[in-house]
Amino acid sequence: MGDLTPYDETYSYRVFDDGYDIYMNNVKYITQRIPYDKPMDANKSWEENAILQIESMLVPPEPVIDPLRADLDFMALMLDIDLPSDEKGE
Repeated sequence: MGDLTPYDETYSYRVFDDGYDIYMNNVKYITQRIPYDKPMDANKSWEENAILQIESMLVPPEPVIDPLRADLDFMALMLDIDLPSDEKGE
């Protein structure tokens, strides 16, 4: 059984001969093991694949823009008026 390797303060991983486990806050979160799972990149080691998968989870999602709100904000800008902010305080 491989040692637990820290990635950052949240994620760590453990590499085996046939795959890896990813831990979030020291709790097993993802298991990638042969024969059931394929590596993200077959040309890389299991450790490199574990790191790739963690990094893919760290990419922030694209913000969702409410088209109606964007149109209202644009109209308010053009008319030089203040609109009430939305529920998120934006």
